[in-house]
Amino acid sequence: MRVAAIDCGTNCLRLLVADVDPRTRQTHEVTRRTEVVRLGEGVDARGLLDPAAVERALAMTAEYAAVCRPLGVGRMRFVATSATRDAANAAQFTDGVADLLADWRCVPEVISGREEAYLSFAGATAGVRAGGMAPPYLVIDVGGGSTELVLGVSDVDAAISLDQVVMKAGVAGKGAPGAAGQKGPLGGGGGQGGSQVAGEDSAACRGGAGGKGGDGEPVSYTHLRAHET
Repeated sequence: MRVAAIDCGTNCLRLLVADVDPRTRQTHEVTRRTEVVRLGEGVDARGLLDPAAVERALAMTAEYAAVCRPLGVGRMRFVATSATRDAANAAQFTDGVADLLADWRCVPEVISGREEAYLSFAGATAGVRAGGMAPPYLVIDVGGGSTELVLGVSDVDAAISLDQVVMKAGVAGKGAPGAAGQKGPLGGGGGQGGSQVAGEDSAACRGGAGGKGGDGEPVSYTHLRAHET
């Protein structure tokens, strides 16, 4: 069966088309794309999706649909995360997506931070588990609007979703006011401010969630269990 998944984050819109063996659940990648649309631009300040950002994201969704049709995609899933769940006018965006993906009867899902953490774990550990890497696994998913930390063996044992990172930590490479030196969500000392560039350090990543726990201790299983959502 040929399927497609679209991951709509705060910064990027990602497409994965793959063939899935219904018996073994093994996947074979057909094509993959990642495009920056910055859907979450300004959402933290206004609580609304910007019309221009919505237009960019819908245009890219239409482009992804055009990629999927000739590939013979039979099923599709569209999942939206931090920016969409934080916006009061999210329905304007998700209704537009549903119209564009009507060929697949795809209803966009706006998922919680906890579900985002679980999906991150499932996707990130499938390959390493098949490759023989021994558990437990710690998955850190740094996004544009939230960071998920997930710990588990065969399934998720503990997970937290932090509503701060790349887009929310700073602008154009400068840290948010007061970010440097503040304590992170798990008790660590604050790091430098973040930037809008995905993958760069933010205050949450360097000083808290991705850095150290209370009293300079590394983030551990105990820390995750204690701060689990």
